[in-house]
Amino acid sequence: MSLPLPFLPRLMAMTPTQWPHRDPQPIVNTVVATESAALTIPSFPKLLKIGSEQVAQGMPCLVADPERRRFYFDTSDPALLETELTVFYEHYLANDVDYFAISPEASPGLHRTLEALKGRSGEGRFISCSVGGPITFTMQTTDENNKPIFYNEALRDAAVKTLEMKARWLYRAIKQAVPGAIVGCRFAEPLLSLYGTPFASLPREEILSCLNACFTAAPGPTTVHCCANIDWPILFETATDIIHFDAFEYADKLALYPYELQAYLDRGGLLAWGIVPANNDKLLGETVDSLVARFEQGLDCMEAHGLKRKQLLETAFLQPSCSLGTMTEELAERAFHYTLEMSNLLRASYFGG
Repeated sequence: MSLPLPFLPRLMAMTPTQWPHRDPQPIVNTVVATESAALTIPSFPKLLKIGSEQVAQGMPCLVADPERRRFYFDTSDPALLETELTVFYEHYLANDVDYFAISPEASPGLHRTLEALKGRSGEGRFISCSVGGPITFTMQTTDENNKPIFYNEALRDAAVKTLEMKARWLYRAIKQAVPGAIVGCRFAEPLLSLYGTPFASLPREEILSCLNACFTAAPGPTTVHCCANIDWPILFETATDIIHFDAFEYADKLALYPYELQAYLDRGGLLAWGIVPANNDKLLGETVDSLVARFEQGLDCMEAHGLKRKQLLETAFLQPSCSLGTMTEELAERAFHYTLEMSNLLRASYFGG
C-alpha cells in the first residue's frame, strides 16, 4: 500500500473551503493558527464580483458579464477562437504557470493566507488549495448559446488544461510560502451526480480522462469533493488520493460498494468524512455528541458491509459536509468548531489523543 501522505490522518480535522464572511482576515488568522488540523486555503465567494471567474482566467474567448454575475465563452467568431486557442496552447506547452496566476482580487483568501503563513513553521503540515473540478466547471460554464462547454471538445480541452495549470501555480505558490509543507490540490465535483442520469450525456471514459488529467497535474496528494450521492465507483477508479463525501447524508450509500471501496483503501486512498452538515437548518438540530453518534453509525454500516473498521478510522479525515459559503457567519463558525471538537473526542477515544 502506498500512502499519499507521510502519516495516517486518524480522524484529523480538515478546515473548510468556502466561508460566508465579508471580512476574511479573522477567518484566515483562525485557520492558520489551528495547527492540529489539515489546512484548506479559505475562500470568500461573497467578495467576488463575478463568482468563479478566477478559475477561467487564461482561457480563450472568455467574456465577463458583471451585471449578471457570470462569465461565458464566445465562440461565434471561428477565426478569433483559433487565434486565442493558439496563444493559449503556446503558454500551456511552455509550462508558463505565471500566465495562469490567480490575482489577489480573484482570490483574497488565498493571498491573505499565504501572507499569514510566511515565517511560520509548516514542516510536515498538510495544506490544500482548491480548484474547480473539470466536470462541474465544464457543465456549469457555457458558450454564447448557453450550451455547456463540456460538449465543445476544443473548449473542454482548454478548460481541463487551464485547471491543470491553476493547480501547478497554486502548488508552487504555497511551496514558496511554506517550503516544508505537504501541498495538495482539491477539486470540487458536485455535478458528477449527473453521471448516469437522463439529464446529461457524460461518457465514463471522458469523465475519467478529464479528472485524471487534473488529479495528476501537480505533485502532492489530490482531494476530490462531491457533496451529492453519485455512482461512487467512478471516483474509486481515478487517481485521486482523498475523497471528501457528505457523510452526514450518504455514508450508507458508499457502503453499498464495499469491494470497490476496499480496493480504493487498500491502494492507499483516504476518506474525508463530511460529517458536520454545512446547512443552517440541519446544523441547528445537531450537537457534537449527536454528530459523533452519526459518525459511529456510518462506521457500523460500512463494517456491516465487510469493510475494516480499524482501516476506516486510520484513513479518515473529518470535515463539514460541504463549503460553508451559504451559511450564516455564526453557524459557519459553529460547524468549524464542531469539526475540531469531534476530531479531538474521537482521536482520544480511538487513538488515545
